[in-house]
Amino acid sequence: MRIATFYGTLGRDWEKKEVSGYDIFENSLAVKCGKNNKDTMWVKLTQWGDKAGSTLTQYTGKGCKFIASGDIECRGWVKDGEAKTQIEMNMSKFSIVTFKEDGKEEVPDEIPF
Repeated sequence: MRIATFYGTLGRDWEKKEVSGYDIFENSLAVKCGKNNKDTMWVKLTQWGDKAGSTLTQYTGKGCKFIASGDIECRGWVKDGEAKTQIEMNMSKFSIVTFKEDGKEEVPDEIPF
């Protein structure tokens, strides 16, 4: 296992899918990197389970600041003769930095997770 933690901005609202009877929630995280944080690395996030997924869809969405931790895997392929890579994370922990509706950086009294 390769465990990593990334801080960034969610690129879209969460997408719910069902795989073999299990709910999974997917999103992408824009992480600033490189010299002076001028480059952006996209990390594909996956969260298994309806309880955590419901929390994510209720409190976060596109543009929210977010911290994700979990097992990462790097996938590679060739498209039109150009090598491509994608970092994918199976999240085991997350922290919400800004919330969907107000953009404020404060935690509500109770989050059901």
